[in-house]
Amino acid sequence: MGSVAVEYTKWGGARHWHFAVDELGIDEYGTWFSGRPGIPYQRGDEPPIVEVDGFVMLVPNGPSVAINDWLARWNLSDGVAIYVDVTDTPRYDGCVLSATDLDLDVVARRDGGVEIVDVDEFDEHRVTLGYPPEVVDKALSTADWLLDRIRDEAPPFDATGRTWLQRAAKAWPK
Repeated sequence: MGSVAVEYTKWGGARHWHFAVDELGIDEYGTWFSGRPGIPYQRGDEPPIVEVDGFVMLVPNGPSVAINDWLARWNLSDGVAIYVDVTDTPRYDGCVLSATDLDLDVVARRDGGVEIVDVDEFDEHRVTLGYPPEVVDKALSTADWLLDRIRDEAPPFDATGRTWLQRAAKAWPK
C-alpha cells in the first residue's frame, strides 16, 4: 500500500481537485484512503492548500454499496464531519484515483445537520457544461440516496467511517 494520486475533473475534462492519499485498506464498502495532516491539495491551477487535521476517504466499490457514483470523506476535526462528492463512477488503478465531480455534495455537519449543497452550481453546469439527461437523473438520485443513508446513519455512514478515521489518525505524525 502506497501513495495514490487523486484526480478530480469537471465535466468535459477540466482539472479540478488533485492531491495524494495513502491506501489504508479494503472492506465490504470499498477502498479506504488516508489524507494525513500536512498534505497539499489543490484546485485546478490555484495555489495549494495544506491539509491541517487529516481525513479518510472511501471509494465505494464493495458488495455492500448499492450506488457507487460518489466519493466520501470523513474529516478529523472540521465543522463538516462527512463530505460526499457526487461523481461519475470513480476509477482506481492502484496508482491513480480519478472521478468527474458533478457539483452536488452531501454534507453532514458536526451539529447534526445533513443537507445537499451546491445545487445552484449543479443547475448552472448542467446547462453550461451540457450534462446529458441520464447524468442529471443519476446525480440527483445519487444525492437523494446519500442524503437518506447519512441521515439514517446507515453503513458506512455509521461508526464505520469514524473507525477508519481513528485507525488512520493513530499513524499520523503528531
